[in-house]
Amino acid sequence: MRRLPAGTGMRVEVCYHLAFLLMRRVEAGRADAATLDRAVDLLRGVVASDVAHPGVRQAAAAQLAAALIGRLYYLGRGEIADLDVAIAHLDTALRTGALDEVNRFAVAVGLANAVMVRFELRGDVADLRWCGDLLAGVRDEAPNDPNRHELELGFAQVRIAHSFATGEPPEADVLRALAAALATVAPGNVTRVQVLRTLAGGFAMRAESTRDPEDWRTAVRYADAVLAEVPAGSPLAALMRAGAGGVLVLAGRIRDDAALVRRGVDVLATVVSDPAIGQRERYLGMYGMALTDLHRHTRDPELPRRALPALVEAHRTAAAQPGVRGAAELAAALATTAAAAGDLDLAAEAGRSGLQAHAWQVLLQSGTHEAMTVARRSATDALRVARVHLRRGDPRAACLALETGRGLVLHAATVAATVPDLLRRADEPLLADEWVAASAGARASSDWRSAAPIVPTDLRYRALHVLRRESTLFDPPSIDTLRGALAAVEADGLVYLFPGTDEGPGLALVVEADGHVGSLDLPDLTGDWSGPAAVRAATREIGPTAPAETSRRLADDCAGAWDVAIGPLLDDWRRRHAGEPHLVLVLDGSLATVPWHAAHSRGTAPRWAIDEAEFSYIASGRLLVDVARRDVPTPSGAGLVIGNPGTGDPRDDLPGAGEEASTIYRRHYAAGRYCGRPADPAVRADGTGTPRDVLGWLTDDAAGPVLHLACHGDVSADGPASSSLLLADGAVLSAEEILRGRPGRGAGGLVTLAACTTHRAARAHDEAVTLSTAFLVAGAATTIGSLWSVPDRGTARLMVAFHDNLAGRGMPPRRALREAQRAMRDVGDGTTLADWAGFVHLGR
Repeated sequence: MRRLPAGTGMRVEVCYHLAFLLMRRVEAGRADAATLDRAVDLLRGVVASDVAHPGVRQAAAAQLAAALIGRLYYLGRGEIADLDVAIAHLDTALRTGALDEVNRFAVAVGLANAVMVRFELRGDVADLRWCGDLLAGVRDEAPNDPNRHELELGFAQVRIAHSFATGEPPEADVLRALAAALATVAPGNVTRVQVLRTLAGGFAMRAESTRDPEDWRTAVRYADAVLAEVPAGSPLAALMRAGAGGVLVLAGRIRDDAALVRRGVDVLATVVSDPAIGQRERYLGMYGMALTDLHRHTRDPELPRRALPALVEAHRTAAAQPGVRGAAELAAALATTAAAAGDLDLAAEAGRSGLQAHAWQVLLQSGTHEAMTVARRSATDALRVARVHLRRGDPRAACLALETGRGLVLHAATVAATVPDLLRRADEPLLADEWVAASAGARASSDWRSAAPIVPTDLRYRALHVLRRESTLFDPPSIDTLRGALAAVEADGLVYLFPGTDEGPGLALVVEADGHVGSLDLPDLTGDWSGPAAVRAATREIGPTAPAETSRRLADDCAGAWDVAIGPLLDDWRRRHAGEPHLVLVLDGSLATVPWHAAHSRGTAPRWAIDEAEFSYIASGRLLVDVARRDVPTPSGAGLVIGNPGTGDPRDDLPGAGEEASTIYRRHYAAGRYCGRPADPAVRADGTGTPRDVLGWLTDDAAGPVLHLACHGDVSADGPASSSLLLADGAVLSAEEILRGRPGRGAGGLVTLAACTTHRAARAHDEAVTLSTAFLVAGAATTIGSLWSVPDRGTARLMVAFHDNLAGRGMPPRRALREAQRAMRDVGDGTTLADWAGFVHLGR
């Protein structure tokens, strides 16, 4: 190389081949980190060269990505920004037409590997999906590739990593495919150890779900194989051994096998014993968490004291790097260990830091689906931090911790729309414009050559570093601010309701209108309480009418809701206050599927929650604060009523909805618009009822203060933000679309969603991503939504009575709904809970 003249294509090509050979020496453990640095410098020169052949330049870009991966991920050296640059080079190369298919496949695999490592370091789930698209596309288009087994291995590993990221157990066929592909990898190949590690982790995760002893035995067997086969001098050695040790700890924890946990601790101890090891803080964190697990089994008081220094050092390093993957889990482990050691102040501070780390991870995600997946994990940590504060005798701090967790879930649902505003507020208009341009130019494609995250991860990371300066970005509203919001909406208390966990009983934490914050233990509101699942099972059968058995089961579930939470809560309130309270409920996870306002005691003369209090619901205290600033919706005779829109499928016809909407329009909103198919010849339609009609109301204060929707609603399991309305010509309007647009309505307004499941989410079971909440976020002051597939005729009766109370008698929305529901309950004509209890009031 030294003999070739500088600036020639031949010299550049030799540089590429030399770098390639240097990398092979490092991978084989026959060279040190300085050799890898030299390879990186050579490859950077090739990529930047103007005289390099295009094929050589693109191949060098792929090798540069591999070198940066090795240096950054395995050796813990270099900057992640270098990896962003390499990914950008590979992405550009993949989109050019200058590559033949062989080189295109090679570049795609290099890009997939680089993106996978960036996911490991930052945790953007969209990167993981992009990696899967790349590997699946290459695999499908290169059936005869001699290295096809590596594609199969890579694709299976991505699917297992996706399971880890989302908390869903890996499918059995993925593990079988990975195990079969392992047979094609020769002993001594470093890829074999990587696959063994992935199999160990995959079977361990599956065993957590199946509780199948054979899955556990398989996971431990693969972990032992990793420890036996990993080459001592390989740059992968620490990563592979740490992964195997983690599996042993996990297996021992679930199987309650202290000896197995101790084996894992010993393995991790050998990993962290090397002070010069790369990514030391990562392994220290794993070691500290393993000691904490061992303490749970042995109750040895010395173990938390041994774990604390490791966790403190690891946490200090992670906290200095906003957005680093695993920082939130590390902080949670430190909080738990500090609490076990009796240091509640450290536990509280670590817990606060962990919630902040969750916030950074939410911001790093490329879309609502990914952000919601990450944000849902914050609820458990928020509850853990709240319990620490309660032990410290600080219920106000406990409330703020819970509110931080709730606020993250809601922020996740709107992250794509809010980031540009936050950047401009931080005096970064150019970065905000870049964000908007990236979102507008999103490359939505099923082709692996052009598929990529909507907003590039490197752009998100730069935005995160800017927003890190805004220390109050995700801070919850103060107790005084919540107090003011309660006064504005005429409420007496904001009630956070959480189920019990292994760390404590169920909990009601109440912020009262005078600023007092108190807590109430609910020992029967445990994670095993069957209410949410039973309610979903019972109401799944509701159609045009509710079967008698369904109504009976729903009544039993509502009686259970009284026993475990509402009865104790109201009894505690009545001991300290006079009169009927107005309580606003903030519910965690699946508790949001329960009609708490319809809870009642057992016996021949039951007490009913709806008789003893007014109930409203809200996704978070922060949203209540926002809503409290809006005008109270006052009917004016105008509005938009959409009734029984024609979807194009006669099976979707809702005659009761057409009658309901026509009656409501004629009686109260005839100065406005009717869209859809009226059931009354005196009502004339002014539109078919499209998503444009609905979104137009959100941006037009002159359209009237009321939007009434009598149509089909649906919940899909395709993603967290998957509650939607079925409108004219089969058009679908989802909660995600409303949240993403956030058009904003200056005059507030009331939205009544007389459709099925409009206050339900899918897998998240979280009211932060329902249609009802989406309309509040978009500017409405009040929404009425449903928890299940409400019967057509029963809904029509309830909605007509509600609007009669609201517009005809001047009742505020919460009272108008309450009185309509009580009247239906008491009518004595066979009406059941299924007909009226499914509707809830949100907002003002």
